[in-house]
Amino acid sequence: MTKPVSTDVRVTEGSTGETGASPLVVGLIALCAGITVSNLYLTQPLLPLVAESLRVSTSQVGFLPTIGQIGYALGILLIVPLGDVLRRRGLLTFVLVGLIAALAGAALAPSLGFLMLATLFVSSLTILPQVLIPLASQLAGDEHRGRVLAIIGSMLTCGLFASRSLYGQVGDAFGWRASYVLAAVLSAIVGAITLAVLPKEQSKEGETYAHLLRSLPTLLAKEPTLRKACLLQGTIFATFNMFWTTIVFMLTASPYGFSTGTAGLFGLLGILSATSAPLVGRLIDRRGPIPTLGACLLITIGSAVAFLFGGTQLAAVIIAIVLLGIGIQGGMSANQTRILTIRPEAGSRMNTIFLVLIFACGAAGGAAGSALYHAAGWPAVCISGICVSAAGFIAWLVLDYAGFRNSEQRDPAGSNPKA
Repeated sequence: MTKPVSTDVRVTEGSTGETGASPLVVGLIALCAGITVSNLYLTQPLLPLVAESLRVSTSQVGFLPTIGQIGYALGILLIVPLGDVLRRRGLLTFVLVGLIAALAGAALAPSLGFLMLATLFVSSLTILPQVLIPLASQLAGDEHRGRVLAIIGSMLTCGLFASRSLYGQVGDAFGWRASYVLAAVLSAIVGAITLAVLPKEQSKEGETYAHLLRSLPTLLAKEPTLRKACLLQGTIFATFNMFWTTIVFMLTASPYGFSTGTAGLFGLLGILSATSAPLVGRLIDRRGPIPTLGACLLITIGSAVAFLFGGTQLAAVIIAIVLLGIGIQGGMSANQTRILTIRPEAGSRMNTIFLVLIFACGAAGGAAGSALYHAAGWPAVCISGICVSAAGFIAWLVLDYAGFRNSEQRDPAGSNPKA
């Protein structure tokens, strides 16, 4: 016997656990998300080794991370929407096989040009998490959606921060090509196991690929919740990139004077923010994503203030890094809970729009942070971060909080929609 979880996903009776989906399935989706997203930042700690091995300048290999970001954006825009019209197991199988082949090609790259092309394919196919997240949202059900998305978000955070250290150490010990081999092996093993346990999906109504892409701006225009989520998470992501683009300059300058390698280890502190996932998930499920998002915006403001003191106090830097990780991770979980609830049948496209717009905000924040640091120093970056995150909180008060309070007063029993 089966019971419906969404319009297109089925799980067998008895396979659901406390979260509304099998704990094994949720755990593997989260692990797969963390392992595969790490491929996006695989090149960053390996750049000096690649330059030496391929006998090119460091300025030439410096284009690899930019190519990676371009590829990831293309993958989100062109591949992720297909999750709404194709069965995800088949789509994910195609993406996984392509990703493994691209990683193998990168490991064997005879020249920088070949490696750049392989990097473009690796990054464009590192979108498995963004195909899996709408599926996980459907499997979780309304009561546990926030908790499940928070768990996946915590693994994404761990993957993003840990990848730099892991692949950097492997590269130092065995050469940069070994890092790509390890990434291919990990992606293949975890990806294959995850695909094997995914539930079967019912057939979906077909749409042309062109119509699928044309529907993206229509969804943005019709869904005010999506627009609000993009705006509010955009302020958090812009603040996040302001600091992570410039923190290495601050830590390697006076009064700290750390080496670049030592400064890079501060990124591991971001993993501590992943421990907030259970609390964030429970808060979303019990109180709703709107108050959770407000709390995350306040935490982001607090992080920016702590960074201001971090110019001279190392303890403040550590606190700020952890708070910033909690803010962005919690905000992502809250906002994705909102957008994946209102139009489940268009979840992949909703997620695509959300990610493209917040990444644009993040890119603008990173560029602004770099310009401000070189023009006016670390305090200017911190003040700007405070202003951007405070603007996000004010927008939340105007766009979300007033309506949330009114709905609570009309429906104190809590049966009103939380999104």
